[in-house]
Amino acid sequence: MTPTNGAGYMSLYLTKARQAVGCALCLILLSGWAAAVEYTLVTGKDSYPPFSGEDLPNGGLVTEIIQAVLARSGVGVKIEYLPWNRGFRLAEAGDVLGTFPYVKDRDRLDAFHFSSPLYVTVELFFVRRDEDIKYASDEDLAGLVLCRPLGYSLESVQPLLDKGVVKLWTPNDLETCFQLLESKRVHLVPIGVRVGRSTTERLFGDSEHFRVLSKPLQVNGLHLIISRRRADAKTIMTDFNKTLSEMWKEGVIRKIYDKHHTQMPTDELLKAAP
Repeated sequence: MTPTNGAGYMSLYLTKARQAVGCALCLILLSGWAAAVEYTLVTGKDSYPPFSGEDLPNGGLVTEIIQAVLARSGVGVKIEYLPWNRGFRLAEAGDVLGTFPYVKDRDRLDAFHFSSPLYVTVELFFVRRDEDIKYASDEDLAGLVLCRPLGYSLESVQPLLDKGVVKLWTPNDLETCFQLLESKRVHLVPIGVRVGRSTTERLFGDSEHFRVLSKPLQVNGLHLIISRRRADAKTIMTDFNKTLSEMWKEGVIRKIYDKHHTQMPTDELLKAAP
């Protein structure tokens, strides 16, 4: 029996309605799936103030920047705090999305994609204030012991090590380096000024025990790094850098710097950072 025109319209209406409901359900499910996407990033268990640390506000300056950039892309992120070397190996294997904050060196560039700089540091030597150590030439450091935590890049001090000018002590963390410096068991700790002063203030109540040698070792950018072993690494990093650039221009990143009472790097430093 052929339906009347009214019945036909009703049947067509119901069919369209079912299709619309089905599409709406699909969109809800898809949006729920997208919102559920969450990456795991790792950083060091011992704090690297003011940039990363479980005990720092919002996990530190760099942590908050990374979370803000990924959040704008609609991606959740879980931060895990692990020993630096262990976290680095997990990131290198692609078992987590990535790790931070890391400086560039030749070995890491072979293994990782790097974000644009999230901060820029000038690396200098910390020494005891009562030690008569100068650094105009490499020979001024002859026979001294340099402390660099396990997992930190040696690129800035490698020429001194290769020439046998200094000896190297590699404890597990930066705090131990400064404790060794305080007890006169090492003579030099190379690190960015902000990190060095924050670490010594936390350890000793102030940073007056130490001074900084004026000759810079290296300008370093601090980066998020993602292993080249991940098939999605290049795409994720390209999107990350694009969003980061937009947020710099909009002033969003400046506001995060202000929250962490940290001065923005100059344009010259940003351009100089590798």
